[in-house]
Amino acid sequence: MSTAAVHGRGPFRGVRPGEAPVAPVSATSRSRAAAERHVLDAGGLVLRPHLVHGEGDRWVVPGLVGLLRELSATVSGCEALQSMIDVGTLGRAVVAAALSPRHGPGAHYVAHPDPVPASELLAAVCERVERPGAGAAVDVATAHARAAGSPRALHHLGMLTVDHWFADDGFWKDLDCSPGEGFAGTFARSAPWYRSYLATGE
Repeated sequence: MSTAAVHGRGPFRGVRPGEAPVAPVSATSRSRAAAERHVLDAGGLVLRPHLVHGEGDRWVVPGLVGLLRELSATVSGCEALQSMIDVGTLGRAVVAAALSPRHGPGAHYVAHPDPVPASELLAAVCERVERPGAGAAVDVATAHARAAGSPRALHHLGMLTVDHWFADDGFWKDLDCSPGEGFAGTFARSAPWYRSYLATGE
């Protein structure tokens, strides 16, 4: 299990396996890229999700809520496309890939085939988890100025404004495995967990 972040920070729009160079920019992503090399050299299978959401997520949605809290507002004008997958579907994909006799070695992107616009992601967070600023909105330039002192907030703002869409429909077809119902339905089910986690940290 690796991450699409081994390619760096994008933009990536409809990128398919083998089309983007491995060019990690963080220490975590560099370690994942190094591990990938060992697995691929041994004839193994590497799975690269991008944004994983659902119960247990302590980075994607909590990070977005932290950004919105810092801004005291949501962000308008964010239409970047993000490859996303819920944790339950990712778990099923990992098991299916491990057991499949049809999947040979290589690296694959693991995400729902339909990328999620950042505006949809933000709207879901504000509607179902937390709405800092009571519905106020700022544009991207204002958001950058307000978040200037917070590297974590700037990282998540960058996520909203840069495409990270990786396409690999053949992965699901080869596994004979469903990619699930998509972001709206899976996020709605995990929203109560997010609210509890953000309120208690547990």
